Order: sequence, then structure tokens, then C-alpha cells
Amino acid sequence: MALPRVLVIVLALLGPLLVVPSPGVSTDCDQDPVYDTSVTNPSDHADGFPDREITTTEIVSYFDLVGQESDRVVTGSFGTSIGGTDLVYSLVSTPENIARVDEIAADQNRLRDPRETTPEQAADIAANSPAIVWYTGNVHGNEPSGADAAVTILHDLAARTDCGVDVLLENLVVGILPTQNPDGRDDNSRTNRYGFDMNRDWFAGSQPESAGKLELLKQYPPVLYIDAHQMGGGDFFFPPNADPIHHEISDASVDWINNLYGAAMQEEFDRRAEEAGPASTDWDYFNYNVYDLFYMGYGDTVPSTAYGAAGMTFEKGSSDSASQRHLEQLVAGWVSLQQAAWNKTAILQRHYDSHVQAIADGAAGRLEDNLVVEPQNSVEFEVPEQTVRHYFLLPDESGEGNLNRLIDRLQRTDVEIYALTEDLDLAEGRLYGREAGAMTVPAGAYWIPMAQPQKRWIQALLGEDPYTPFPYFYDVTSWSNPLLMDVTAVIAADVLEPAATLLTERPALTVEGNGPVFGLTVDSADAVAATIRATEAGFAVGAAAGQAQITATAAELTTLLGDLPLTLRTTTEPALPPFTAPKVAVFNGSGESGSHLRFMLDHVWQIPYDSVSVADVAVGALTTGGYDVFLVPGVTASTLIAAAPQIHLFVQAGGTYVGTNRSGATGGTSLATQIGLTTARSTPLAGAEVGGTAFRVDLADAVVTAGSPDDEAFWFNLGENVLSASTTGASPVTYSTGEDFWFSGYGTGVDGLAGTSVVVHEAAGQGNVVLFSGEPNFRAYTEGPSFLLLNALLVDGPGDQPAGARDVTSPLAAADVAAAQASVAGRLDQGPGRPITMQVERADLDAALEVIIGFTTDLTTEPTDRGTVLIRIPNPDQLDFESHPFIHQLRHAFETAGVALLSAQF
Repeated sequence: MALPRVLVIVLALLGPLLVVPSPGVSTDCDQDPVYDTSVTNPSDHADGFPDREITTTEIVSYFDLVGQESDRVVTGSFGTSIGGTDLVYSLVSTPENIARVDEIAADQNRLRDPRETTPEQAADIAANSPAIVWYTGNVHGNEPSGADAAVTILHDLAARTDCGVDVLLENLVVGILPTQNPDGRDDNSRTNRYGFDMNRDWFAGSQPESAGKLELLKQYPPVLYIDAHQMGGGDFFFPPNADPIHHEISDASVDWINNLYGAAMQEEFDRRAEEAGPASTDWDYFNYNVYDLFYMGYGDTVPSTAYGAAGMTFEKGSSDSASQRHLEQLVAGWVSLQQAAWNKTAILQRHYDSHVQAIADGAAGRLEDNLVVEPQNSVEFEVPEQTVRHYFLLPDESGEGNLNRLIDRLQRTDVEIYALTEDLDLAEGRLYGREAGAMTVPAGAYWIPMAQPQKRWIQALLGEDPYTPFPYFYDVTSWSNPLLMDVTAVIAADVLEPAATLLTERPALTVEGNGPVFGLTVDSADAVAATIRATEAGFAVGAAAGQAQITATAAELTTLLGDLPLTLRTTTEPALPPFTAPKVAVFNGSGESGSHLRFMLDHVWQIPYDSVSVADVAVGALTTGGYDVFLVPGVTASTLIAAAPQIHLFVQAGGTYVGTNRSGATGGTSLATQIGLTTARSTPLAGAEVGGTAFRVDLADAVVTAGSPDDEAFWFNLGENVLSASTTGASPVTYSTGEDFWFSGYGTGVDGLAGTSVVVHEAAGQGNVVLFSGEPNFRAYTEGPSFLLLNALLVDGPGDQPAGARDVTSPLAAADVAAAQASVAGRLDQGPGRPITMQVERADLDAALEVIIGFTTDLTTEPTDRGTVLIRIPNPDQLDFESHPFIHQLRHAFETAGVALLSAQF
């Protein structure tokens, strides 16, 4: 059956473009597309397509159908979404290639390990084996055109019989993952059902959609990965990317992205725009502006760094029609597939060479230099001179659950990890943010040598700082996994061959001995969860001072706690006091903070809770429902002010109020300040730029920190307000001071954080108030601070009030409470989105304001002591670049006006 005329015309134009073919590869094909009509046309399967968006149900059934109709296609599932939708993908190539696709994947993995593959073997694989490439779409559910294009790409690769597809099928195995977020597509939502932006979830893989995708790519690793999105406006973005670029992304990846694929797309879009004529706005595109290649949570950075691929983001403007969006995505994708096919041998050879270099750099302890690609930029911050040959993770000083989760995260991306069998003396070892010196790493510690194929990915995840070359961000500025997870790590420069054994199993629950009582160190969120879960299941549990005991059989514990990577051992220690699980109410206000918390409670920690509304609280449900804890996350919480009397009654009668916060004075902490439950003031940090930066903090001996393996940890700051010390209670967690004040990531004007509170604990009547300055469970990947959050749920009555605390609700505290209330007056719930922040020279302020006022007048200016001015634009709806009405236009507007942006955080 013939295709609709519009598609025939489109595909007929998808001929040879950039001619840099591999030897022996012909790019000459002027034959019109010819189709095998036994493969169903997508317009017959989904009436009206591509003039309308195809539904998730139609996508899944179409991929299944084509998998049955074509011997070029194998279709499978890499899991199910949170909402239970099948996560479908297809692999497409010649029938012969498909029949040996696992062998092809093994060949591609052999290219990634030059220790096992000789140069001669690599050359043979590059010449004779296909490359694996991926086209993916719809990671944001309300950006459908990438999935629409994926459907047509699948059909054309499966059905076309002309020479235009021969070279693609012979030289490539094309993985097609049409919708990475099927529930979001059905809901017309950017996020999945738990509010996760899964284009921020790549390194963590917290969501089943992300975790399944990582396992799929481990099985079929890419040399090209296309992630097709939509944005505001009508233009199209494809690389070159904006600065910054992470320094460990290889020269080969950057070269392919910019000079092979990016150049070919630019040539083709220019040609089509010329044909459309000057009156048409179709085929308008831009490069460099907006979309960087820095944060290790994106669908371009992670394939580039973890797999050595060319990871590329496409962004098509949403204002165009469905058919035009589909067409432009289709052309950009097809052009890229052609380039991969035509240059397959050279790409695979360089892929091998790049891993040879990675291993050599790892052995030498050499980190890659920073670079910039935008013509007007220069490197502002260099990667410091240092030698990094090894990382060590220390189990005796880390929460076991957090450490095991980090090991699992590394193993699922092919990082080799060894367990030391003997103590190891280092001449040049250092803890993060400390000076190097002699130290001993104990037997049982985990050793991660840099002289391995995944050197670049190891540095990207474990490095103490990402060393941004250029101060422009549209996401967080640090993600050092040991810091996020409060895992004690050592960096070593020594040349070593330690006694060690390779870990071949991924971490899992370990139950040692026959009981009947098993002991557990409560030093991580997983351990707190295990303690609560066992109590809820009816087992006898005792707990005190960071230790727990559970009376059960080994089989019962394995069934109950099998998903938690902990160790429980038979104990004969004296019985600990009986433990009672708290009954928890969580406020259901709007914002991702609450959604992410509910995901962790539901699916990871499996801790029971009830979701309560403003109406529930207002009628006294906290008291009548017998709740022990009322948890208000960093959500819009100002609606609870009317229910303040009931919250006070609940706390004073013995309940625990736990509040967290987001930027813009949004969440339970700011609410508690507003309604008089704390003497701690909450104020913005004047002149500061910080957002997604890890700071060292000090831990005092307190209920909230009980079980912490060390007296210091790290806190992830998203630019939230500064929380002062309480005048009536305690501050069990504070930012470090003096020489210990240190942070990973970007921050300017942040010295004022030193010594301020991260956690405040107040006594209120018979109850407790525990407040966090920010978000302890950000994106479900700050496992270290989340331990403190779960510990706060265990605070119980007057016996757990801070030593020497005075009642914050007493008349004696009234003046300090009023001062705290005044600190948030007029600012409550200005978030939860971080404001857009731009820094300019004072002399450029008027010109900068003239640019911005063309988009909005809702802004504030803030002079700094650095001779500059910070301009902040509120973002209360928490909009990202792709969905914001004008953010992506600002940078270009500044360049056009000749105004230099010194830094920008979007």
C-alpha cells in the first residue's frame, strides 16, 4: 500500500548528504523509495498519522506488529513504566545481522576493552561488524514528535527495499526506543507519574523507565544515541551544543557530534530552507545556544561519557504543526543514521582508539582538560593539576546501604570494582576536599582503578568536582556520587597493584547466621527503612543509638527486606528497647518534592504513610487520626496557614512536625517559620549564586543524626534560603566553617553559609519540630541527606527533645518567633522552582534590563561585592528550559544586544 504523498516526497529527499564515507561504502542512490507492502504502513495502523500524534497504545501495538511482519526487526520490552505500560523497543538491521545481534553487541563491547582486543582484531571488527546506534524519543511525555518520527523510521527501515536503506541495514543495527515515558505521553505531562523528569535521572536510574533503559544499553551499547525532544517556539536545535561540556567527554564524541552529525544536519536543513523560500519559517534551526553537554543526567551526556558514543539532543519547536514537527525530527534522525552508516568503519576504529586512550590516561592518572566550543567563549576554569589513578570506597566509614547502592550504580554501567584483601598503604591519598598525605586503606575497602575502559565515566561520577569550564548551567552544578550518598571515598595518585578480588555479584541483602535475633547498624536510609518495615510487618524490633535488632528467621528477613542492600547478622548482644514504627502523615501539596518523596516511601523504603490535604489538617485529622509525624515536603504549603491552630495542637500534644524546603521560601520549613514553630530565621543569601552544589556539613550528636557513620557529611544546596540557628532549640547539622568550609560545584558569594543551620530541632510543648533548610531527598539521588530525613520520622515526644531546649511556643520565645516570622513575610511560596539567575557587569545593567524587559518585567536586581549585579527572574511554576516561554531566547537576545553574561543559571 502506498504511503501518503507527503511521506513519499520526504523520504525521496533523504538521499546522500555529507560525503565522508568509509572505504568501499557507496553513497550514490538516486532511486525513489520502494516499499514492501507486507509491512504495515503506520498511517494504516493509526488513521490520520502523521498529521496527528500517534497514541501510546498505537505505538506499542505497531512495534509489536512490525516485529512480527519483518525479519529485519526484533521487538522486545525493557520493562514496564510506573503506570504499568510496556516499555517497547525494536532492533532493525538485515536479517543476517538480526540473527547474530548478540554477537554484534559482543563485538562492539570488545572494541570498548583494548586490554582484551588487539589493534588487528579491532580493525577487523570495525571493517566487518555493524555499529549499534539508537534513536529514542519522548523522554518528556508532552514532547511527542520524537516518538512520531521513531514510528516512521521503524517502518522505513523495515519496509524499504531500495538502495537508500541498503547501507544503513548493512552497516548498522538501529535500536529504536519510541517513547521513554509512555505514562507522561498519555497524561500530556513532562514527567512520569511520580513527577520525575527522566532526562535528569540517567546516572541515578531511580525510575523503572530509566533503570530498564540503562540495562538495555548495557546489552546493546551505542556509538550514536539520539534523544529527540520538543521545546518552545518553532525552531529546531541540534548540536553543536552550548558550553559547558564535561571535560571527560572524549574528543572523538565531541568531534562526531559537532563535525559529523551536526554539520550534516546543518547542510540538509539549509538546503530544505532554501527550497522552502525566504517566506517560510520551516527548517529554521540554531546551534550552541541553550543546550549544554555537562550534567550527567541527560540523554546525551551519559551515552557520550559512559559508552563513548555521540550522544545528541534534538529539540523541535512545539508551535509548528504535528506533521512539520514529525518531518523535521525524521529528517534530522535519518541524516544522522546515514552519517553513522557511511562512516561506520572509521567510527568503530576511533571508538576503539578512544578507549585505548582512556585506559592510558587512567594508568597515568591524567584527567582531560576543559574545553569550550562556542566561538565567543573561552575556558574560565581549568581542571586543576592533579593525578588521579584510583578511587577507594571505605565501608567502615560509610552507611552500608548507601555504599552498596553506589557500587550497584557503577556495576550496571560496566565499572570494574575490586575488594581489597589486605590493608593498603598510600603515599598520596586524600579525602574529598582535603590535602593529600600518607594513609592506610583497610582490607575490605573497594578499589576502583582508573586504568580501565570506563575511566571517563568513573571520573564523571566519582570526581570530587565536575570542574565546569564556563559558568552557564541549565541544571545542577555538582553530582559527585560519594558526596550525594555520604560515602567516604579516597582519591589516590600512587602507582599500585594491590591485593584484591574483582566483584562479580551486585550488592544484595545478606543475612548471616541462624538468629533468632539479627542485628543491624542503622546508618543509612535503607537501614531506617528496614527497621520500620520489620516493625510494620509484625516482627519484634528493638532499637537504640543507631542499632536495631529484629527477631525473625533468615528466610523471613530475606522475603521482607530482599530489595535493600544491607547486612544483618545473628547477635547475642543485650536486647535493645522495643521500637514502635511511627504513623506518618504526608501533606499532599503540589510540587516535585512531594512526588519524589512519595515515590521513595512507596517503592524504595516501603514505609506506610497517609496523604493528607489542607481540609484534613483543618478538621484535626492529625490528632484524631493518631499520627506521630506530620511531614510537609518542599511543596506549595501556604494553604496550610489557615490550619495552623490544628498543627500547633498536634505538635504540643506530642507529635513531630518535619519540614523540608525548596528555593523561593517554599515548603514545610518556611511554613513552620510563618506559623510560629521555630525561632530560626529563613533569609536569602545576598549576592550568592549556587544551585545544585554539595557542601560539607558538620553533624552534632543528636537524635536526628543517630547512627551517622561520621561527624561530617555533605548537603546538596539548591539555592534555598539560609536557616539561622534556633535561639530555643538545637542545630544538629550545620555548614562547616573555617578551613573545613568546602563545596563541590559552582558557587559564588557563598561564604555566608558557613556555620548556618542545615537542620533545626525545636521543642514545642510535648512535641518536636525538625526543619531542613532545603531538600534532603532531591530527585531520589541524595541518599546521604535522606537518611537524616528518615531519622527525623523517628523523633518521639519530650524524651527526644534537644538537651536544654526551651519551648518555642512559650511566651519567652515570642520575640524571637516574631523575628523568624518576619524573615519570610511576603516571600512564602515564591518557588518551588529556582529563579533564573544571570550575572552582568554593573556597567551593563541598563542594557541587560532592556533585553529582559522585552520578555518580562517580573525581576529583581541584586548588587554583589564583586562589582557585578545578579538579575533574578522568578520561576514559581518550576518550568524547565524546554517548557519555559522565553528562557531559551534570552541568551541569544543578550548576544544580539552585545551584553556579556558573566554567568547564568537557568
